[in-house]
Amino acid sequence: MKWLMSESDASELQQRLHRNHTAGGVLRVGIANRRGSRNLSNVDAVAAALSSALRSVQASSRGGGDGLQHFMRVDVNVVADLGGWTFLEQATWVSAQMLVVMPHGAGSVNYLFARPCTAILEVYPFGYYLPGEYLNLARAVGALGYTAYPGDTPYNDTDRHSSPAARYQARSVSLAPDPARVAEWAVEAVAASAQCRRHQSQGARAPPREAFA
Repeated sequence: MKWLMSESDASELQQRLHRNHTAGGVLRVGIANRRGSRNLSNVDAVAAALSSALRSVQASSRGGGDGLQHFMRVDVNVVADLGGWTFLEQATWVSAQMLVVMPHGAGSVNYLFARPCTAILEVYPFGYYLPGEYLNLARAVGALGYTAYPGDTPYNDTDRHSSPAARYQARSVSLAPDPARVAEWAVEAVAASAQCRRHQSQGARAPPREAFA
């Protein structure tokens, strides 16, 4: 059996995944960690900050533009490593989320199966910033792509670490994004996702996004 041999295969799989998704008034936030290099060493703190910030805004929501008034509850789930899952399990998991946080790596290819207007935050190590790699897959399916980077000059840093040895070293570290900044991103991303869905309902495509958390 052959999978994804043509563009229509990817389109059909997307339709099946999205059709089987039932949100049920739940804001699903997924954090996909990695084992080994580029793992989120503070993933528990990030998950707690996300959950606290989103639930706090939800509790104070009064039908404004924050996008949280449509959800009964917030569900933040952490996956230790998608690498041990089957292809279909990985694709289904990404499709079920409305917000995704993931370290840069091969598992990011699953952005292809995100639903339109899903907000995705890809976390990069210092000196290795390639937002045009996997996030282009997210943007191609109508998702909102964001980046988190530990510095103010990601492109210059990447240029200075262009040798094979420097790139290997940059990709071999653990990552520790600021939980408070990620939580701020999540609140803003929910509002952006709601705005995206409004644009989509009017037949307009949301513009590409790049932001730092």
